[in-house]
Amino acid sequence: MSATREMWHAAGRAALDDRKRLLALQGLLWSGPLLVLGSFLARLPDPLSGDLRRPLQYLLEPLVTAWRQDQDLALFGYVGLQLLLLTLLWGLFGGALYRLAAVDLTRQSREHALEAMAFARRHWRGFVGARVALWLGVVVPLAGAVLLALFGRLDGWIGGLLLALAVGAAILLALAAVLVAGVIAVAGFLAGPTVAAEDSDAFDAVSRTFTYASQGLPRLVSLRLLFAGGVLLGSTWRLLRMLLAGGLAWFALRVGAGPDALERAFAILRAAGEPPDAARLGIAPHDYLVAFVLALGAGSLVVLWLADLVSRVYCARMGVYLIRRQEVDRVPTTALHTPSRRPGHLTADEAGFIEVGRVEAP
Repeated sequence: MSATREMWHAAGRAALDDRKRLLALQGLLWSGPLLVLGSFLARLPDPLSGDLRRPLQYLLEPLVTAWRQDQDLALFGYVGLQLLLLTLLWGLFGGALYRLAAVDLTRQSREHALEAMAFARRHWRGFVGARVALWLGVVVPLAGAVLLALFGRLDGWIGGLLLALAVGAAILLALAAVLVAGVIAVAGFLAGPTVAAEDSDAFDAVSRTFTYASQGLPRLVSLRLLFAGGVLLGSTWRLLRMLLAGGLAWFALRVGAGPDALERAFAILRAAGEPPDAARLGIAPHDYLVAFVLALGAGSLVVLWLADLVSRVYCARMGVYLIRRQEVDRVPTTALHTPSRRPGHLTADEAGFIEVGRVEAP
């Protein structure tokens, strides 16, 4: 319990590192354009459809349209495309965050953010491949069940017989998909910390995920809930501080500039442009600048809070992994596999040379 408590506190302290927040912020800023790219790819026949002035509406429109028209394949295809793009992006930034957390929690030292990014670039296929392999464990059985069910479209007794066989196979395949999905929901987060702490590949990450899930699932769930509580406490405090800063800023602006100026700016923000009653409100060109600065300030506070939340989540995941590795593999939480500084070259210790003392002649 003492080791778990110490790791819990260490993960909370490590999450406050500005390097991790900066990497998380960069990943969040890149996620927006990537989601927009995914929405464009979903509109290849008509890429300019939708309202580009409202990015959120533009992103959700394919999802809402597929839901209303009962287009299940289009619905899951769009969600899968966006998740794949985000996985490709966070394989880089998330890998760097995991590496920084691993160094902080195992060595109690600091690693430069550029070194962490270089590590993530070298192991990008491992970070991405592990996540993709886990999700393929759910998608492939379901796709196989759908393909087997297609034989039921054949006419006559052959189609009926093949459909009866497909029913039994579909049940088994769906059960396999559910089992893999359960492992992903409980232990899928261990894949990234494995690559970061062990300097390994996607195969090792997937195998350790299933091994740690099978070796005491209640313990893994309790650890995850414990560290999630720490994330919740720290993130809630940061959120309250952000809301207080925004409220005080709004109060100061309202007292100083008066309610009319702020009302004009909020009217512009609500309309996402020129409001219908612009003439009545007396909106001038400088009000658009005020509205832009207000939106930029509020958005910056939200994004900074999200970056802090992401940093806490990644540090908590690394803490859980180190504890489970110690409990299952008997590896100390201070152990960290570090790649050679020069790829392809071994140090003297790695090559097996033993340093001996020189004997002086009498």
